[in-house]
Amino acid sequence: ANSASHVSCNCCNKCYGPSELTKRYGECPSADIKVIINRSGHPNDPWNFLQWSLLDRSNHSLIEGGLSYADRKCSELSDGCYVHRSTCASRSACYALQISRLVTGSSPVNNVDISVFVDETEMATANYRVEDFSEVVKFGYSSESEMLSIGHCDSIEICGDNAAAGSRERDIFDRLVKISGIESLTDPHTEEYKAACWIINENNDMTGFSDMTNEINYYALLQRYIVALIYLKTKVTDVLRSDQECFWEGIYCNEDNVTVNKIDLAGKGLTGTLFHELGELKFLQVLNLEENKLGGEIPLEVANMWSLEELYIGDNNFEGTIPTEMGQMNSLTVLDVHTNSLSGTVPLNIYNISTLKYLNMTRNFFEGTISSNVAHLVLLGE
Repeated sequence: ANSASHVSCNCCNKCYGPSELTKRYGECPSADIKVIINRSGHPNDPWNFLQWSLLDRSNHSLIEGGLSYADRKCSELSDGCYVHRSTCASRSACYALQISRLVTGSSPVNNVDISVFVDETEMATANYRVEDFSEVVKFGYSSESEMLSIGHCDSIEICGDNAAAGSRERDIFDRLVKISGIESLTDPHTEEYKAACWIINENNDMTGFSDMTNEINYYALLQRYIVALIYLKTKVTDVLRSDQECFWEGIYCNEDNVTVNKIDLAGKGLTGTLFHELGELKFLQVLNLEENKLGGEIPLEVANMWSLEELYIGDNNFEGTIPTEMGQMNSLTVLDVHTNSLSGTVPLNIYNISTLKYLNMTRNFFEGTISSNVAHLVLLGE
């Protein structure tokens, strides 16, 4: 699918396991939540019926698992089992870990430990040996520690006002914290804060974002926020327009006039650096920022734009190396990074992007010789 309005996957989690759906590049900017199951003993033990789900405040499952789930790793082991699943979550939100084992039959003979970690810090561990149970472990934002804590779901100051969990303002804020982190969104001096408050304070039926449980609305929020960040961070303008971003200068959308598929701001005198949130534009196909004054390093999160076909960032002031992760951009047909200050060696896996038809890396400071792997790019020049 090349549009957010066509996203649908009713069985992905059940069929393939949620942690295997997509590969995400880069560190989690907010809170990395990990759930670990550790069981000793024989795989035929009734504990194989244990299931768990990590739910947000709207009871939407973020990740889920159990001892017999999706890839069935546990049931294949004859002596013990250790399985973990993790997700990048919001440090300002509230969550519930729902654990259950409802099965008739023989009593379990083995212990099962279930642990919750946030950013590698253990929050809670429970040991179970009962036959049938259902339990919910609730945790969320703590105003005292400004971290996720057991038993908390506190209000937080957003754009000068306190917002309780469940309010429209809090729902928008929590989603943006997931991709930008809480520090930048609570600092009035940052572009992230300005963009977020601009969206939160909008009174617009078209962009009200009242239902963040809807995946299409969620992507629309991220898209509007990121386009606003591009304008603010690269000094396109200091004043954001209230109309749909599809009608902004240099922003182009699919026929639905909803999903941005092309950004062309070439030769607009842009300054500043690229930022990791760009990687959230999953349906962007063309990004043209050439002939500007952009600098800094190319963020590796660019590789998360799995629909990107054409990337033009030549004739700027970028430095550092080309991220190795960009070699996984299997939709890329054009990669143009000419006339920058890029250095180091060209990652070998760049030559594995079989879709590349145009590659320009001239007038940089790369080291070494051109790899013979360039022969793998059979479509070059077409």
